[in-house]
Amino acid sequence: MQTPRDLFKTKAFLDEVTRTVFIVLKTRCPSLKQDDGEDIAQDVLIKILRATENGTIIANLRSYIWRAAYTTALDVLAERGREARTVQPEENPGIEGLIAALSTEEVIERKNARRRIDQLVETLPPARRRIFDLFLLGMNTKDIAAHLGWSHSKVRHLYYRGVEEMRKKLHHDEGGRPMMVISYD
Repeated sequence: MQTPRDLFKTKAFLDEVTRTVFIVLKTRCPSLKQDDGEDIAQDVLIKILRATENGTIIANLRSYIWRAAYTTALDVLAERGREARTVQPEENPGIEGLIAALSTEEVIERKNARRRIDQLVETLPPARRRIFDLFLLGMNTKDIAAHLGWSHSKVRHLYYRGVEEMRKKLHHDEGGRPMMVISYD
């Protein structure tokens, strides 16, 4: 009988995982390049190997591959988007130029929004708060995972749980009462 580790070493298994990853990427993320697909397939294979080494039982391997490929592809696309939005130092007008370009109302709104976000982050449990403190400093989930020594999936899970928790609290005032929304239409 083949152990999961032996199965992982077979060329047929590796080819099947790679083929499945490319199908996921073709249907869900057609903007990814061939090189990205190969990198993502490699990441998925590593995730499967780590899961089997940790004793994790993967009940539905195909589903696991689909989820791993899709979430890894989303991370690649998010990173690419972040890189595209990066401002080159020579193009950066400095904080004075940025503030001068904003109206007084926009500056006040941004400060109030940041203050509210900081308040919401403070209400999170310690592990989620650590993730958001690092995220607000400009780190992505992969960097946070490496910095904290946690798995990327754990960081991503805690991040999205924190987002959901803050989203719920956002519609309530500091006393926990629902905020009144006034429509001027």
